[in-house]
Amino acid sequence: MRKLRSVIFGLGAVLAVPSAWAAGFQLNEFSAAAQGRANAGETAMADTAAALARNSAVMGNFEGSSISVVYHYIDPKVDVKGTVGTGTPLAADGTKKGIAPSAHIPGFYYIQGIDDQWAVGLSLNSYFGLATDYGDNYAGSEFANKTSIKTYYLTPHVSFKPIESLTLGLGLSYIYGEGEIKNTATAGIEIASSSTVPKGTPMSDVDGDGSAFGYTVGLMWNADENTRVGFSYRSRVDLKLKGDVKTLTGTGFVDSTGQLTLNLPEVYELGVAHDLNDKFTLMGGLQKTGWHRFKELKGKSNGQEVFQKDENWRDAYRISAGGEWHVIDMLTLRGGIAYDESPVENADRSLSIPDAARKWFTLGATVNMGAGGSLDLAFAYLNGSKVSVNETSRFGQDFSGGLSKTDAFIYSVGYNISF
Repeated sequence: MRKLRSVIFGLGAVLAVPSAWAAGFQLNEFSAAAQGRANAGETAMADTAAALARNSAVMGNFEGSSISVVYHYIDPKVDVKGTVGTGTPLAADGTKKGIAPSAHIPGFYYIQGIDDQWAVGLSLNSYFGLATDYGDNYAGSEFANKTSIKTYYLTPHVSFKPIESLTLGLGLSYIYGEGEIKNTATAGIEIASSSTVPKGTPMSDVDGDGSAFGYTVGLMWNADENTRVGFSYRSRVDLKLKGDVKTLTGTGFVDSTGQLTLNLPEVYELGVAHDLNDKFTLMGGLQKTGWHRFKELKGKSNGQEVFQKDENWRDAYRISAGGEWHVIDMLTLRGGIAYDESPVENADRSLSIPDAARKWFTLGATVNMGAGGSLDLAFAYLNGSKVSVNETSRFGQDFSGGLSKTDAFIYSVGYNISF
């Protein structure tokens, strides 16, 4: 296991995933070509090896060897505006700009056709990630100081074509994850009748890592020479992160080793692509993410609960539509739109993992470079909803306000080669 983990970090040493830009803390940044069409119909697309991230069965539409190397840069604009406290202590300004740091998200994908029926592949990417960083001096650090979730997926894939028009796919994933949740006292907090803790004291600081296994299955149906339909399912995973647990209780400070369980959801995705003619292609997609599993974050040490935070998320849907124009042999232009539903109800939204529904507007292009190589470029603008946040801490402090901005700009580039 330690050797396999070294392989993952050897391949993906720069796989930093500080910000999630799909529902909850799910990532949708895989293929640069797909990003240009808002990921519409991606389970039915087979233009680059990076389509492997959505559906193992796309390998049935490839011949020979194909490789995609992809990089996404996310520039988020997320601001919080509100008030901390209601009189005792005196109300403080809870406004903070730029709570989400920028993100660098690469990916690697390889497909190898074996014969007319079988193909194998390998992907290295991430499906879930999140970070918010308010800083130690934030007036509401009792609610949120730093939250970070990173996942790394190493997945070998295999596909089988029982008949010419249908391909079945399977992928088995080794998942390594890291997580940290840190809240600190904003002022002298009374934990007993005659005992207080100073500002900056960790109220909770859970930091750990761990690994798990998951799987994905999919199918791709070439309904006719112009229409393709794809469906995929990615399994739920219970990722147990083991490490250090520091928390402030009503009787004192606990510093020990412990465990935090992260319940990652299952994902269902349906995609359709249709060639109107040899110049224009339309595609659409529907995704459901089973966020109902994310009920709480709970830390345990020696069998005892030392940290708990209710989340109470619900299932969320994403709908997308896109189109491509094959201008000339060496140039393809594309665009797309999407709506990403938030899994968080207003009553359950928190500062540590804030979330809002998003609208996607994307543009992209592919330049054929010859000799089997091509370059994908994409730009996405995500416009997030302004939503309220009302939260009470474990020690009675209140935050009242909301997310005043939840936008992001995503720049993507991918290089593909087939031989």
